[in-house]
Amino acid sequence: MSDTYCTTCGEPYDIECLQEPEEYDLTLSGSMIVKCGACKWHAERGTPLRATAMASAALHDILGDDIDGVAAMMEDHFSGC
Repeated sequence: MSDTYCTTCGEPYDIECLQEPEEYDLTLSGSMIVKCGACKWHAERGTPLRATAMASAALHDILGDDIDGVAAMMEDHFSGC
């Protein structure tokens, strides 16, 4: 399964979570996660996943609501391809 990432804190979520965002405490803008339940935790402890959040936000800007494309490109990024 493919992951998408919160564009605020970088927390990963399986793209299937987008089907029921309230169950996973996600705030969406289209298919982009703009806030999640982990944002507060990361804000209190620092945001070590900030680069991931920024990459995800940039890909959403480029690809729009192509969530499969965003997930595939993020997967390529993390696998070093």
